[in-house]
Amino acid sequence: MRTVAEALRKEEADTVVVSGGGSSNPVIMSGLRRALPQTRVLLSDELGAPTGDKEAIAFALIGWCSAHGLPGTVPGGTGATAPRILGTFTPGSTPLQLPTPRTHPPTSLRLRVGVGAGT
Repeated sequence: MRTVAEALRKEEADTVVVSGGGSSNPVIMSGLRRALPQTRVLLSDELGAPTGDKEAIAFALIGWCSAHGLPGTVPGGTGATAPRILGTFTPGSTPLQLPTPRTHPPTSLRLRVGVGAGT
């Protein structure tokens, strides 16, 4: 938590959105809020993204970007020398048809409850 708080102070973040397992730990959350008194610390739940779903959301977004010919990463995030399209697509028994490539990344993400497999 100290390392995270120190890094966020250096970035002068005014808002931090927390998700994943640590977000349900009251000691971690209160420590983070105490260490960052000038920073708004929110759970991703408050923005409509369930804290336990961050990996599923991230992989869905990365897959969407890849299918549309857009990089799913940037050099600052991975150390790569340039933005990269991630993953590969393997066609099934019929020819693979991908969507028309996009020239710009998405600027927003809307999550809908109850959409997807099993609903």
